[in-house]
Amino acid sequence: YEDLVLILEDDVEPPFDAIKKLTKGIMPNSGIGATGGVYRSGSHPYNVCAALAKDFWSQVPLYDSLPPETIDVGFIGAGCTLYNNHALKQCLPVTACHFSGHPTGWDGYLSYHLRQNGFALRLRGDIRCEHHSPSVVKYLRDKNPSNANIATLG
Repeated sequence: YEDLVLILEDDVEPPFDAIKKLTKGIMPNSGIGATGGVYRSGSHPYNVCAALAKDFWSQVPLYDSLPPETIDVGFIGAGCTLYNNHALKQCLPVTACHFSGHPTGWDGYLSYHLRQNGFALRLRGDIRCEHHSPSVVKYLRDKNPSNANIATLG
C-alpha cells in the first residue's frame, strides 16, 4: 500500500463511505495521483469542482448531469480528495498559479503538476458530497424552497 493524504475541506461533508470508495484504485504503481468525490463549485454551484480540460480549468461538468461512474479529469478540487503521497511529493512546493491567463488555486496547481509527472486524476461520480459554502447553500435554497433546512458549516 502507498501512503495516502486525505484532504477534506471544512465546508465539505462527504458520505459515510467516501474514504473506503476513494481508496479503491490508488494502489502501488497504479499511476493515479488523486481521486476525489463530487461536490458543487463554490463559484458556480451548478457545476462540479473539477474540469475535463487538461490545459486549464475549463470544460467543467454540470453537477446534476454527472454520471455515477469514475471519470478521468484534468483538474480536481481538493474538497474531498485522496492523494497518492508519492505523487504529491513530486509537486512540492505547492503554490497558486495561472494557466493560459486563468488563475487557479493550489488544488489547480497540484492537478496540473500531478498530470505533468504522469499521474492520472479521477473523479468518483458515486461519491456525492455536500458543499456547505454560503454560495452553494443560497443556490440550493433558491433552486428549491424545500432546501430551506440546508445550513452552512463553520
